[in-house]
Amino acid sequence: MPKVDVHIQIELADGVPADVKQYAQAKITGVLRFAPRRVLSATLRLAPTGPHHHPDIAAHLTLDVNGIPINLTAVGTTAHEAVDLLQAKVHTRLDRM
Repeated sequence: MPKVDVHIQIELADGVPADVKQYAQAKITGVLRFAPRRVLSATLRLAPTGPHHHPDIAAHLTLDVNGIPINLTAVGTTAHEAVDLLQAKVHTRLDRM
């Protein structure tokens, strides 16, 4: 498996706790080690969705895996849950490459 040396660009929308940034970096970097090819770029966006009184959080990841674009989204009741769900989706998608 290729070495993971890509920096994940993480964008947090208003309403997303700042502490999730480090958590997301660790979770997504950890799963990218399963990529069968080199990951050239990775951008993760976390943003609230739904009503303002109790919004869910959407996590959207855009990857470039050696020229192959991959876009994945997961929605959770918290930012941490959204990242965990996205991590599982990334792992599944990379396994199918």
